[in-house]
Amino acid sequence: MRWMLLAGVLGCSGDGGGGAGDDDDDFGGDPTTCPDPDPAVDVVSVEEGQVYDLAADATHLYWADGEDYGLHRVAKSGGGAEELFAARGVAVVGQLALDDGYVYFPYGSFGPTEILRVPKGGGAEERVADVDQTVSAIAVDDVAVYVITGTDLVSIPKEGGPKTTLASVPGVSFGLTVADGLVWWTEFAGYDVTLYKVDPKGGTAEAVTSETDCQGQLRASGADLYCVSSDRAERIDRSSGAVTVLFQGVAAYDLWDITVTGGYAWTVGADEVRRVGIDGTGEELVSCGQNFPHDIVSDSAAVFVGNSGGPSVAETSGGIVRIDVP
Repeated sequence: MRWMLLAGVLGCSGDGGGGAGDDDDDFGGDPTTCPDPDPAVDVVSVEEGQVYDLAADATHLYWADGEDYGLHRVAKSGGGAEELFAARGVAVVGQLALDDGYVYFPYGSFGPTEILRVPKGGGAEERVADVDQTVSAIAVDDVAVYVITGTDLVSIPKEGGPKTTLASVPGVSFGLTVADGLVWWTEFAGYDVTLYKVDPKGGTAEAVTSETDCQGQLRASGADLYCVSSDRAERIDRSSGAVTVLFQGVAAYDLWDITVTGGYAWTVGADEVRRVGIDGTGEELVSCGQNFPHDIVSDSAAVFVGNSGGPSVAETSGGIVRIDVP
């Protein structure tokens, strides 16, 4: 299970698009052929970035670094990486979330954790709140920061105020997002996975579906949620809870993350980038030779892959690479 892998480490999609893309705009052309030449181009070198969590806005990429455990950003067009927050002592930046002006992140080790934010353009960090346990997931909307801490989903006002427990999360969870004014998350209990939702303005948590196998981050796009397990990519209709398996069955994929743009869902895992039409057709291999890819984000022009491997691995891909969308 993916949660077992995530538990062993520290631990924005683009537009929803239409249907599956045009087969003439392909890369490898099928699920087994590596394109030649590989379309991935370095944005951040492997020496500058070992990406654990990656997020994007219109102009920049932001990442939690697995080497120095700090927070960095770089322009999508390239250029030098900027440090936004330097880690101190044994605490690390593990995940991050963005709003219009700030990067929010839990900062801690194993135990009590600070919820901090820094201006996107640089500046002093601000403490939003303290929580008693390790944070496994974070998301934001216009008014609050949402974190899963130990056994609870907690809402924290951005500008100060009391924390509110929205739901109990007795299992394990790494998937959390906000869509339609609701907070959505997955919970693993034994071998069963359930997707839940709750109204943060008041309401009781509701189970949406237990047909999912989501074992990583949730990505909202259009009317759906997207997620992956180790060998399966899914689309979940937020209204009905219906699960569409986009592809499944090759454990070597070792999938970590998913994003949506250009009518395709794009995934990373093993050393590969794959894409498949959001209707589940047209799966193809897009890029090979990634360096332990961990995250993928997109806009209408490109997808960006965050690689977590360091320079000791002899690979050609950088810490962050760009693949243009045909």
